[in-house]
Amino acid sequence: MPYPPMSLFDTSDDLETWRPFYIDAEESASAPAPYPPTPSYSTTTFLYFCEQAKIMNAMYETIYSPSTAAGIDTDTVRDIERTLRAFYQRLPNHIRVDDVDALPVCPPPHIFTLNILYHTSLILLYRPFFSISSSSSSSSSSPSSSSSTSAALKQRAREVCTAEAAKVHAFFRAYGHTFRWRNQTYLTTYCVYTAATIEVQQVRHPDPAVASQAVDRLATTLRMLEAECQQTPGIRRSIDIIKTQLGGVDLVALAGGTDPLALVPTTLVLDEPPPHPQPQPLPPPPPATDLGGMDLVGSGLLGPSWLDWYMPDAGGGFIPNQNT
Repeated sequence: MPYPPMSLFDTSDDLETWRPFYIDAEESASAPAPYPPTPSYSTTTFLYFCEQAKIMNAMYETIYSPSTAAGIDTDTVRDIERTLRAFYQRLPNHIRVDDVDALPVCPPPHIFTLNILYHTSLILLYRPFFSISSSSSSSSSSPSSSSSTSAALKQRAREVCTAEAAKVHAFFRAYGHTFRWRNQTYLTTYCVYTAATIEVQQVRHPDPAVASQAVDRLATTLRMLEAECQQTPGIRRSIDIIKTQLGGVDLVALAGGTDPLALVPTTLVLDEPPPHPQPQPLPPPPPATDLGGMDLVGSGLLGPSWLDWYMPDAGGGFIPNQNT
């Protein structure tokens, strides 16, 4: 951009009233209460979207670039986390949502998306280091400093990814209760899918309570993604990836003998999606990646999920295949 986002000073449209124009009169009449008059804050939200995009771009270039991944350490990742959290604290109170469960209705979709993308960016920051196991898998030949770095990153990744995946889940449930998944954006669906990549590992958590909660959230996610396929058929691939990663996990047993999919309120989804062909099996993961002479996966610094970004169709149907 030739000028910084904050050089846009005309925010006169912020106080225009936003209304959910795509909720028809019949739905409005059946709703518990009409959507309250809400200022749009369109320009202000856009300005902070631009700032968020710059931070996320720098994060991707650091975490997911083969040219820089070999130099990743705890301090580097924590610096990016601090930048993200400082950005979020700078958001004006009227567009920052600290507790979405406490709101009577979901905020307008553009404000909602700004907030859910923030929580998703924290997942993306730490997902390469996320592992359910609490023990470090560093090889015995690795220096002790590398082992401690790996352990510290994994511990922080467990804390951040677990907390932020639950927050993403809370946001999209709020969206479903208010808007019934109408006109959901592709970006929102990607945020939900990103959180699901954490939940799909949490279902194997050794703590049954943690695993059960993950099953509940994952069931809601899968139902929502199935419904969204009617509007965006391309995300079928993301559903196939989640189901493949479950690898035969008995969700019914983890949910206490009840089918968790049957417990998801039908008001959260659209009509049942049309049948699709059986998914093709995913290719096996490639061998441990060697960057800069360092086996990042074998050393335990990067978890196996990092390899997903170097597999065909790594974006789960959201990112075009770069291997053609």
